[in-house]
Parts: sequence; structure tokens; C-alpha cells
Amino acid sequence: MASVKKKSNGSYLIRVFRGYGADGKQNEFSKIFVPPEGMSDVKIQKALAKAAVDFEREVKDTLINVGDLRLKELIELWFKEQNQPVITKGKKVKKTTLSGYKGLTYWIYTLLGHIRVKKMGIEHLDAFYVQLQQPGIRRDSKYRPIVNLGALLDNKKLSRKKAAGTIGISERTIYALFPAKRAKSAPGNTMRTAAEKICGFLGQTLDELLRP
Repeated sequence: MASVKKKSNGSYLIRVFRGYGADGKQNEFSKIFVPPEGMSDVKIQKALAKAAVDFEREVKDTLINVGDLRLKELIELWFKEQNQPVITKGKKVKKTTLSGYKGLTYWIYTLLGHIRVKKMGIEHLDAFYVQLQQPGIRRDSKYRPIVNLGALLDNKKLSRKKAAGTIGISERTIYALFPAKRAKSAPGNTMRTAAEKICGFLGQTLDELLRP
């Protein structure tokens, strides 16, 4: 059953406990109910009671058997939960941290995302770690052009400044990787994410244009 606690600002904290976490403690889900301005105490109590019942039903309906989910589905569910008011207490992370976590999902999804959680074993993790050691796998590797990207861009008759905005990378990166014809310095390097954006813009594969 949902519990309700009035806060000092006039809002109400609704809490529901369902299931248990890995630490053996019950999972707590919470939601804030803010009464409309001018609502009488009697109406507030009725609205609050309904909100508590609805929230308890919402939590119950959204709980699923985690073991039946594929790893990608479970991770996506967690990301979705982070953007909802219904979250496990103490589990919400900062937006910057969340963004960093999303950046780690590429190879997790690619290599492990299709496996159901209940069937995940040590052998899957061992294979995952071995795969991460392969050349070009790490997304934090630096990629350097193996062809003249500047010439390819010139063929599109597009300025480097405009290309940077179109591709979604910084002007500094575009000038480093797409040197002008008269530039004497060697092309710079960039992260895999930016390298993939560049390849998508030029309509070619990563192996054709850049290598770690």
C-alpha cells in the first residue's frame, strides 16, 4: 500500500515499495503530488487518495520479470526510468553522468545486447572482454584519415565552417581533419564518434576513410 507524507512546501510525497534489489532491500518508488492552488482540504485529500492508488497501480503494472529481458532492453528501460518521476529512491543520476553512461552502450549493445539477462554467463563476459581488445573496437581510440578528406570536401563545394555544422563536429576538428590544399602539416586525429559522423556525411565506410 502506498504511503503519503506531507512536505514543508505543501506538496505530498507518495511512496510505494515493490520487489527487492540486489542488496536485499525493498525497492522504493516515489512521486510528488502538488495540489492545485485554491483547492480545499477536503478535495486535496480525495485527490491525494486517488493519486496514491493510481501511482501504486502504475508501479505494479510497470514491474516486469527482469530476467526475461534482453540486456539492451533492460538498459534502455533503466535510461527511460531516469527521465521519469517514478524512480527507485537514491538511484537517479545527474544528466552529465547519464550522458556518459549512454556513451558506453555502443559495444555493450552490439556484443551483449541480444542476450537475455537470465541467460547471461561468465563466458559471455569473457568473450566481451576479449572482443574489446581487438583493433578499432575501443570508441575512445583516435582515428586518423587515410585519404585526403580535404579534397573530398572540396568536391562537395562546401566550406569547412558549414560542413562542421552539418556534420555536428567542432570547427577545430574539421580544420584538423580536412586541411586546405596548401596546408603543410599532417591531418590531425579524432574520436571514433566524430569519425563515424564524418563517414556518414561523406557516404563512405569508416575503413575507407579513417583508421585508428
